[in-house]
Amino acid sequence: MTEPLAEKVQQLVAAWRANRHLYPGWLTCPSENRERVWKNTRSWLLVFAHQFPNLALEVRLLGLYEMNWRLETALVPLWTDLAAAITDCLDLINPFPGQIDLPKATITFLPDNADRKDPPWSEIRRCWLELAFALLRFHREERHEQEFTKWTDGLGAICAQRPDYLSRLCYERSLYALGQMDDEAARRALALWPSTVGDLFWALRRAAILAELGEAGEATALTESLLAHLRVGLRHSPEDIPSLSREGWAMCLLFGLYHHRASTGEGKRPDFRGRWRQLASYRCNPWEELEFFELRLNQPVPLPKPEFTEKPSFHPGEYTRSRSFLSDAPDRLIPAYQYMRLVEEATFPPFCGSIGLSGKTLRDVAGWFIRYDPVRTQTLICRLADKELIEQYFKRHRVAWLSPQAIIEFHTIAYRAVLAAHPKSFAIGARGEDALASRADRILYAGIEILARLTVRLGFEQLQPLWTLAVNLYHSPVLRQSPNLDRPLGNLFRSLILSCPRQDLEQRFRELMALPIPGSTSFSVAFPDSWPEVVGALTQRLSYLPPRSQTDEWVGITNSLLVAAGEAEPAVRGRAILRLWILHEYNYLTSSETERLGQVYWQKVNENSQLPDVRGLPRWICLVLPEPQPGLSVERFRQFAIVSNLPPAEGGIVDASGLLTDLLHATKIPGRELSRRSPRRYVDWTASEAEALVDRMSEWWHAAGRAQVALVRSPLPHDLFGDSAFDERMTAVLDVLRYIVIPRLPSVSPAADKVLNLVADMEQYGTAVEAVLPALLLLRQDPEAAPRLRRGLASADRARYVSALRGLIHWLEYQPPLGGQGEALALPPPPQDLLHELGGIIAGRRQPDLIYALDAAGAILKQSNDTIDEQFRQSLVIGLEYLFSETAYRSAEDPGERIPYDEVPIYRAKSAHIATLLHSKFHETAASIQKWIETAKSDPLPEVREVARAASAAD
Repeated sequence: MTEPLAEKVQQLVAAWRANRHLYPGWLTCPSENRERVWKNTRSWLLVFAHQFPNLALEVRLLGLYEMNWRLETALVPLWTDLAAAITDCLDLINPFPGQIDLPKATITFLPDNADRKDPPWSEIRRCWLELAFALLRFHREERHEQEFTKWTDGLGAICAQRPDYLSRLCYERSLYALGQMDDEAARRALALWPSTVGDLFWALRRAAILAELGEAGEATALTESLLAHLRVGLRHSPEDIPSLSREGWAMCLLFGLYHHRASTGEGKRPDFRGRWRQLASYRCNPWEELEFFELRLNQPVPLPKPEFTEKPSFHPGEYTRSRSFLSDAPDRLIPAYQYMRLVEEATFPPFCGSIGLSGKTLRDVAGWFIRYDPVRTQTLICRLADKELIEQYFKRHRVAWLSPQAIIEFHTIAYRAVLAAHPKSFAIGARGEDALASRADRILYAGIEILARLTVRLGFEQLQPLWTLAVNLYHSPVLRQSPNLDRPLGNLFRSLILSCPRQDLEQRFRELMALPIPGSTSFSVAFPDSWPEVVGALTQRLSYLPPRSQTDEWVGITNSLLVAAGEAEPAVRGRAILRLWILHEYNYLTSSETERLGQVYWQKVNENSQLPDVRGLPRWICLVLPEPQPGLSVERFRQFAIVSNLPPAEGGIVDASGLLTDLLHATKIPGRELSRRSPRRYVDWTASEAEALVDRMSEWWHAAGRAQVALVRSPLPHDLFGDSAFDERMTAVLDVLRYIVIPRLPSVSPAADKVLNLVADMEQYGTAVEAVLPALLLLRQDPEAAPRLRRGLASADRARYVSALRGLIHWLEYQPPLGGQGEALALPPPPQDLLHELGGIIAGRRQPDLIYALDAAGAILKQSNDTIDEQFRQSLVIGLEYLFSETAYRSAEDPGERIPYDEVPIYRAKSAHIATLLHSKFHETAASIQKWIETAKSDPLPEVREVARAASAAD
């Protein structure tokens, strides 16, 4: 460093020291002063970081101390370069020989230099300790476990005889533990907290940790005692800023604790407004600072500026191009960093029992950090254990992007947290301690949900303990009586089933089938309807099972399910029959068990439908399950379907299209026969019955459908939940028409006219009917069918676009050969340009709703008929080439991306599926196809790997 610059730095440090002595002593600096301190400091950060090594060691220490004091006053964290400079400086000075080992030290306190004056050892010790704690905090905030442990161990002996510093050390350990979701480690740190301190506010920080951990009673008593001591001192010095500032923040904590107590029915809610107004004149009202940050942070997340920007100038054809060389992200994130430090300095914890304090704003802070600072995001996820934050951060896309190290770290934290919180929650619930119960419930929910989301990234060996944990939690009295823990438990089971190898699932099949049924006499559950039924997801992974063992291991399970199937409780009966249905599908029931299933299934029938009444199961499964006498299920279903009217399709109606869906499942559709594991029956509808179905649908349309479609399309306020029910109903109506009704009607008949009139009326009222247009060609020739589909494929209206895609699939689906009686249903060949239109959408990745086009392409390729030409296939190859890079996993969403962030995993699975079909059925060998196939094999997500596995098995 040149002499003039060295002199300037020392002069600046001296000025900073003088300004520090003028500081009034606010616990947290008011916003206006804070911003001024930061503004006058930030421009020197890089200069100091690079020039400090050239200063004399003692001068460097004092300068770093002053720099750090200003950063802490501004609530701004250290950054890596400055932390490194502090580390180098502290390593070279040892004011505590015998208490800490610093082998690199060149200046050490010794008897022969104990009387040094400039600076004295007392000042060196104070500056050294403050900087050491700044480093400790830096390593905590950056989640540097090894360095944090090194400094806590090194400072332990130094702080043992210094109560305030020991309190500070305990506070750092507590905060580190909370950032690891480790309540037990936080409690161990609290146990080491000294009973007497010089600055009473360290006791308040201990109370804040206790409040966060759910020890509301102890935290309240400690805060009340501290507040009383502060006010005694204020009687003698009523304008003492440090005491007034501490009083204001102490009242904030007490405010939360009293609110928690009032929420449990004990005591009244406090009213400190008068005192806070008095404190405002001294700028010691904490709510002014909290509102300042809440207003700034309750804003959209700052987005990065593009490196290049181009704007048109005044004159035509002229543009001004500018380039941003430095990211301004750190500056724009300053409020988030400041608030995170504020709540630590001022002891304003996220929660006091069930009462939120800083939790909501910290969640906003985490939202700001997700893109730019994943480390602090992880800390806030662990500390807040917030449902919304977990959902926001652990999106499927981001889980795929996270590094293996991050996955293991989060998995370890969450698994440990669940194991620690579960027994505690059980004991707490027995004692009725609300704050502790609220904390344990929050940790349990967060831990289980995080495990559920990370499970898809874990290997086989890591999944085995999670299976044990999931089964134990399923039996847990804590979860069975909880109103909200059933949801993450269900998510955990679903993730395990999706992620486990098939062989492991086959081995666990009996264990899962043996899980007790919620609501049964032996397994009480507070909310049985929402308790997870995990076996349903098994059938999606296991297309077959090895034959049932000849031993008696299954006898107890099936007998128990058959007994439960005969229970009066509808929920228990429904779940038991669901499991028996699955066993029947896998041929795992003996002949006597199958007969008993038929008896218990049919022993309770609905008065109106005369079909078995089973909660949660569709009516059409009567055609799959055993029947007491041959033909009973077909005859009963036929009678029920013909006379039943369609219920309203409104918001709140469960399965508004249930009847129509039943019809579709009851009908044998050419080309749609699924490979079933057990025999089933179908209803062979007559032409008159098909006409009766048209009459039922037409009656509903004229009575309610017309008015509802106008309401759904209206921009005026209405029941939005009804929109999805109505759209679902219309999709089912068109499916029944094209798969059941139209194929059974003579082309020239009154019934055919009814169909044509109904479809025309639907279209006139604005309903998208493109899906049924190809099927109508069986009733009449229509040269406009193809142009209307083409316009639908080009439409910006989602309903019309999707309906056109479904119509195109149907047209190609019903091309010869259909086999047997299906030949009479074959449609004329579609114009080739319709298929090319779909190929062009995919090649150009036209948004929105490209995902539906990929769905359609996959369905069409799977049919593998002669209409799939080279031009269409090459369009898919081009689209896949672009999608390979456009669907690469990334940390956060960027504006202007073609593929929506949350949909990237779905796009990857569908793109890999198309690539495998092109390769296996059409022998495509383009580089993009090979890249997709090879990448899918090692994709982080199991659903994408499953595509590659299924293709390999087919080959």
